[in-house]
Amino acid sequence: MRLIAAACAGFLLAVLWMDLIFDSQVLRHRGADVLPEPVLDSISRYYHRATTTSRPAVAPASSAESTAAVLRISVPPAGAFSVSTTVVN
Repeated sequence: MRLIAAACAGFLLAVLWMDLIFDSQVLRHRGADVLPEPVLDSISRYYHRATTTSRPAVAPASSAESTAAVLRISVPPAGAFSVSTTVVN
């Protein structure tokens, strides 16, 4: 439960941070009817990346790896173990 709460809190902090970044850009132009092009461009580029071109930062190769990451269990890399098929008579 703590892990879920921490993940949610991290997400909310990230959203708040981006909102404050955009607020600081717009605050300087509070009385203007139209925002300057660089401010609009900065905000629109961020939302374009966030909504259409973003990908996960790390894609786990398997559900075992993602479970291990959550539980902080060390998983040996692929190929760390080998199986011999040699038959001895």
